Amino acid sequence: MLGVMRYFLLAGVLVFLSGCLNLDPVPETTRYFMLDQNLAAAGSGEANVRWQEVEAIHVGRPVIPEYLNTPRIFYRTSTGEPRYTQRERWAEAMVDSLPRTLARHLSNLSGINDISYYPAPAAESGATRIQWEIIQFEGIENRGAIIDLQFRIGDQPRQRIRHEIRLESFDNIDTLVAAMNDLLLQAARSMIE
Repeated sequence: MLGVMRYFLLAGVLVFLSGCLNLDPVPETTRYFMLDQNLAAAGSGEANVRWQEVEAIHVGRPVIPEYLNTPRIFYRTSTGEPRYTQRERWAEAMVDSLPRTLARHLSNLSGINDISYYPAPAAESGATRIQWEIIQFEGIENRGAIIDLQFRIGDQPRQRIRHEIRLESFDNIDTLVAAMNDLLLQAARSMIE
């Protein structure tokens, strides 16, 4: 009799717990983004004489601010407070994504096909090397997106460029990511002029 009562008690506890457990799969709500989703059209820029003599380019590893060393997308509120998106992520590390995107823009704008980028090593065949540092690369609510960077092409003096894209809002992160890609395109145009 005691064994039967234990059996019913155990069965009752299991039935109760099964009602408390939800074994349905939880839908994934994270969205992933890449910078180079929209590239410059091939040959859409006018390279200056310096670039016409270049046969190969290597875009080196960028020095980036600490806030870009995370898969979450960084932005600032209209009051300047730093924020990260909750459900949106970069599909790869920015230190890898930035040089690839810049290299692809430079290749399309300049017509130079022999182009490599970090993390690949620079070709030993005398490729023109681009060293660069991102000072600021972020969106700002009710303002837009900004890129501020320093770069050196080969043995040329270091240069600094800053571009801003005005956005009325970026309620949709797609708009911010597209603006950030456009900023890299503008930086590439500044480099080849």
